[in-house]
Amino acid sequence: PRLALERATALVLEIMGGQAGAITEAVLPEFLPQPQPVALRRARLKRVLGVAVADAEVERILRALGMQVTAHADGWSVLPPSRRFDIAIEEDLVEEIARIHGYETIPTTTPTGEVRLVAPSETRVADAVLRRQLTGRDFIEAINYAFLDAATLDAWQLGKDAVALANPLTAELGVMRTALLPGLVSALGRNRARQQPRVRLFELGKVFHLAEGAPRETPRIAAVACGPQSAEQWALDERHVDFFDLKAEVEGLLALAGARAEFRPDDSPWGHPGRSASVWRDGQRIGWVGHLHPRLARALDLDGEVVGFELDLAPLASRDVPRAGELSRFPSVRRDIALVVPETTPWAALEASLQAALGGLLREVVLFDRYVGPGLESGSKSLAMGLILQDVSRTLTDRDADQAVATALEALAKDCGARLRS
Repeated sequence: PRLALERATALVLEIMGGQAGAITEAVLPEFLPQPQPVALRRARLKRVLGVAVADAEVERILRALGMQVTAHADGWSVLPPSRRFDIAIEEDLVEEIARIHGYETIPTTTPTGEVRLVAPSETRVADAVLRRQLTGRDFIEAINYAFLDAATLDAWQLGKDAVALANPLTAELGVMRTALLPGLVSALGRNRARQQPRVRLFELGKVFHLAEGAPRETPRIAAVACGPQSAEQWALDERHVDFFDLKAEVEGLLALAGARAEFRPDDSPWGHPGRSASVWRDGQRIGWVGHLHPRLARALDLDGEVVGFELDLAPLASRDVPRAGELSRFPSVRRDIALVVPETTPWAALEASLQAALGGLLREVVLFDRYVGPGLESGSKSLAMGLILQDVSRTLTDRDADQAVATALEALAKDCGARLRS
């Protein structure tokens, strides 16, 4: 400031004349900004400019600009004068050297555009494959904001461990989302309000939770659907989408990783009791699927049933390295059985019991009928299923098939209290 004041005074005297008075200067040094040394690396200077500048030239330029320069093995430590408050980082010094050394001495180089190609991992299903699976199933990808209104998360009872924004764009976008479903259902509601009777949306994105005092990101995939299961046409009767439609979508995604899903009863507050389930894979809970709770649907002003799922992406997409499997050259054998089981027995328990009892001999089990009504005891249901048996080393005989059915019935009676329907 003193140097600038003296220069301004000299110009006034030169142009207008007069006599300068004494300078009165009041200074509180403890409140003045103290210049901090800035490191300049020799390798960084060459990399940014694309040309080597001699050490003596670098030091000459910097000292001519009033800077104190100390050389060391990797470059220099530069202390700028207090008036140069614009010198704060290494790139500021590089810019000064380029300006004084001359831009015309710096060669022009066309960017090469080289991109290092990385082979996709065989132990993970790519995001693009998951997207292609859902778009092929008539879902449309949505991209929602990663932040929501805190009231929306409270309505879903998902506000626990939410990350609040320090400077939100608006009050309605004040917290980071802890799940994908609230944003997807809001988008579904806006589409319904614009006379779209059939809506099927999915999103692949991140959710955020506070963990040990810091935000933690978790990639997830979610989908929602409402309205008719199929687009309007003459060949099919109209049927609205339900739990089993979205359950099939979840099984289709897991099939891409060569895995099977297990569905267990779930009590999530946003899910319809008895019409929603948690999704498990290899003993790990990976997500949720089902109908929205009617109370939540009314709070969100949604008419009709809304079904959805949300899954953690990492355990969903993980898979073993694909290996070629052996295809049996021998025909399969089918045996149909009808069982009476307690109404509370889930199909997953029956299927697990059959798999454990028959092992590799059971290629597939198909449930083709369910009956509840006259002729059955109260609290019971009848399930008819087909057991498809096949061996890779020989043709199964009737005796083999009968023995397998007997083994299956014995296991089902022991594990699930099942009996043959007479």
